[in-house]
Amino acid sequence: MNARQKIGRVLKVMQTTFPRGENTNGYNIPKMHGMAKMVDYICLYGSAINFFGGPGESSHKQFVKSPGLKTQRRVSEFASQVAKQHYHVMVSHHVYKSCVGETRADNNNGGERVIMEGKYKINITRGGVVDNASSKRLRVEVIRTLERDSHALVRGNETTLTGYTRARCIDSTGVQSIYYAHPSYRGSPWYDWAYVHFLERGEENYYPSLILGFIEVDGNAEALVQCSTRPLKWSTVERNMFVAITLGDKSESFVRVPLSSLVFTLCVIQDYGGERNKYFVILPRSGWGTFFGRDINKD
Repeated sequence: MNARQKIGRVLKVMQTTFPRGENTNGYNIPKMHGMAKMVDYICLYGSAINFFGGPGESSHKQFVKSPGLKTQRRVSEFASQVAKQHYHVMVSHHVYKSCVGETRADNNNGGERVIMEGKYKINITRGGVVDNASSKRLRVEVIRTLERDSHALVRGNETTLTGYTRARCIDSTGVQSIYYAHPSYRGSPWYDWAYVHFLERGEENYYPSLILGFIEVDGNAEALVQCSTRPLKWSTVERNMFVAITLGDKSESFVRVPLSSLVFTLCVIQDYGGERNKYFVILPRSGWGTFFGRDINKD
């Protein structure tokens, strides 16, 4: 109950900072009213996850709403037609995965494994990357990094490297982390951020890093990343929620790392209006309860 004042402040700031457009009801909507009642629901039913309808709503969109648009909307036929349409979607998705290609790499470490997807080829010589359809879509930073490391990558006069646009890392408990490095995912580039582990002069450090691509070297999958200029302790993110970082643009900031160095994905946003290569690392939703809970008077 002591959180009421804090909740009211957040709702007010949200309304003034992000006003809704014209020809709308503004924030006179059920969801805004529902947030004000959240405390009462928690007092009645316990943790909000007990009455949170998000998973059901998400499944409803996938199983009913989307397939329902492709039916005749007849009551007597709706259920069977929805089922058939969802079946077609599942078959199409299976065919797509088969066409894109998938490579599995078992690390034999407590059941951990990596699944690489979106295969393409990169031809590289000691003089640089050969121009072809795949290389023209790569980021300039990827080409420069490969050319810099060509002495270690090229065997003979020319070597064909295998690149990937997505990596799925599954740990021993079955938890999956997905990392994208795609130049054109449904028409737009998608490059994820990761919290990357490094061992520097015997000291363990962690750098927020932008994933630029994935390549296979001697049978092992590696990630090409662009690191921040300084390491970042996770306790700093937990304490501040938003932490400013600077993405390095010098040669030493572009490195190849094994996929085992990717600790987890990060939520990072650009510092719009700020200096070049400035970003903010944001605390994930799982840590918000502890962060805001510190401001609630428990006495």
